[in-house]
Amino acid sequence: SGLRNGFKSCLKIIPGIFLGDIFLMITSYFLISTLTTYMAFLNSYITLLGGAFLVFLGSKSLLKIKKEFTSKENTPFEEASLLNGFLITALNPKGFIFFVTVLPLFTVNSDSFLMQYAALCAIFLSVSVATDLLYAYLASSLGKRVSYKAQEVMLITTGLILILTGFYFLALFIGFI
Repeated sequence: SGLRNGFKSCLKIIPGIFLGDIFLMITSYFLISTLTTYMAFLNSYITLLGGAFLVFLGSKSLLKIKKEFTSKENTPFEEASLLNGFLITALNPKGFIFFVTVLPLFTVNSDSFLMQYAALCAIFLSVSVATDLLYAYLASSLGKRVSYKAQEVMLITTGLILILTGFYFLALFIGFI
């Protein structure tokens, strides 16, 4: 929305995204802690699912690029609000899958899973809000000055990073690393 509607329109939706992420993190934590308490073998399968999910997201974003950049028309912007930001985030199954499968990959097997998970969530939220604000500012400042080719290169890079990270975790699961 920043490219088309300016920075202020983004400021209305970012707090809702933040709250939606917190909701997903808390829900994911309780699901993970409940499941892993009863089924310790699930820990290794979380690595498999997380890696596969990252490969899926990266592949999907690479496949979507061609379609996105062939249509250069502006789409109308729906009213941005805190509620919209929350609902978009909290009801997105991809966010839930990410917090259940990917975030736990960065924890160490120990008794302090809650502390590790909370620290990772705090880091994620800090980085997420900072990048959302930076992206919104840059998008509104640069407007139409950023070429479609530059945007395409950024999306390709992001997709490849997701795929490589996913393959890393899959290699961990298989035992190559």
